[in-house]
Amino acid sequence: MQDRNNPNLAKRYQSNEYFVNALKTALKVLKDKENIQIYLFSQGEEKDFSEFSEFVNLHFCLDMSAQDSFLHMVYADALITSKSSFSYKPALLNKGIKFCPADFWHGYPDSEDWVIIDSKGNIIGMDSIIQF
Repeated sequence: MQDRNNPNLAKRYQSNEYFVNALKTALKVLKDKENIQIYLFSQGEEKDFSEFSEFVNLHFCLDMSAQDSFLHMVYADALITSKSSFSYKPALLNKGIKFCPADFWHGYPDSEDWVIIDSKGNIIGMDSIIQF
């Protein structure tokens, strides 16, 4: 997630709703639903993320260092990215599944581990949902 206090990032801003929708989609297509742990990387306080209260096994990683956040994203089994190079670059190194916003100006690799989603969490470009 991005720095909410930086007005220069308006075109990159994504609401919590985008991430909730993306997370719901990810949870639908991931196989090992019983062992999923969710890590939310952002800045702020837990109260800023009340929309996520419906998810179990949610861990807040708020105000973590950039280096630690980057490494966690690189090694995540599944990663939901934002319209930011800060999540795009670790996604390029990540060997898991990536859920990425459709309206981002970077191109994505043409690979089934890169799942493109719209702002409502709908998968774009897949005829059927693949289970990962």
